[in-house]
Amino acid sequence: MDRLYFLCTLSLFLSTSLFAAEMKIVFNKGDNYKFNASGLKTDLKKGSLINEGDTIFIASDGLALLKIPGHSHMKLDAGTELSVDQLPEYLDKSSEVVEPAILQQIKGAILIEMEKPSDSETLLLRSKSATLGVRGTKFLVAAEDDVTVLVNEGLVEIKNESGQADFMTQNESMVVENGRNFTARQKIENLKTINWDVTSKNNSNWREARKKFRENFRKKRQRWKSNNLRYESFKKRWQEKKARYQERIQKLMKNPEAKKKYEEIKKQKKLKRTERLKTMKGRSKKKSREKVQKEIRKIENRRSNRPDRNTIRELRRRRRKQQERLRKKETNSED
Repeated sequence: MDRLYFLCTLSLFLSTSLFAAEMKIVFNKGDNYKFNASGLKTDLKKGSLINEGDTIFIASDGLALLKIPGHSHMKLDAGTELSVDQLPEYLDKSSEVVEPAILQQIKGAILIEMEKPSDSETLLLRSKSATLGVRGTKFLVAAEDDVTVLVNEGLVEIKNESGQADFMTQNESMVVENGRNFTARQKIENLKTINWDVTSKNNSNWREARKKFRENFRKKRQRWKSNNLRYESFKKRWQEKKARYQERIQKLMKNPEAKKKYEEIKKQKKLKRTERLKTMKGRSKKKSREKVQKEIRKIENRRSNRPDRNTIRELRRRRRKQQERLRKKETNSED
């Protein structure tokens, strides 16, 4: 039976490829736009595709709903900026995510709902120095001076650059002060005004709920304390799930044809990303050259307005004579 299952799974793998999911705008309100990796600006509308390397800008009165089929739904509130570093990759006709989506939240509020739980990491959301690991859940992240995370369903793991790590479960929240320092987890209370429907064409109401949330947070604010036992227990359960997933992939990789196909697809994707990085570096080099040329022009202008050597010598001689006269006056006054 196991052998039959393995052969069926293997034949499925060989008949398919590694696919990057597409991210699409399913609803757009306001003058929203995006910049691609080359710096080209494009206005957003319903049906617009979002590619890796794009940065989305939502107007101050705007709203956008995004969807990654088979993966997640997202709601970007007014004033939000989001950069798409990587779209998720999975095997065709398979729900297993091979590579997670990687998003960079610059500012604003984002409501995200994953379509289904997975044994693999499906989404990484970076906001300032905090990184959220998502495994099938519904949550809201607001990036202002502080980063606020509210979990409505499921589980979200959070880490920062200092090595601190924790996780939140249903109806829990955490504030990362200055985007760096964890505070103690709190229960979400009296926040019925938040619109948790990620498919509705109204914003999440975070702006309206923020004041009340901050009041409750300040009353109960406590320093974050590391609970190694709790976190290690969570990591152990997660590692067991991840190990089972990796075993399935390794079984598929034992076949030389499947392994070769997988490596070719990864190589093609790496080349595309390298090309995109070169384009971005070219833009930055161009800006750097323009900056250097501007500085050179400034120096040349200063030099052109600078007096010649003889004039400088004459000015110095006059200054010395003036200083000598002043010294003589001081000595005479003392006498």
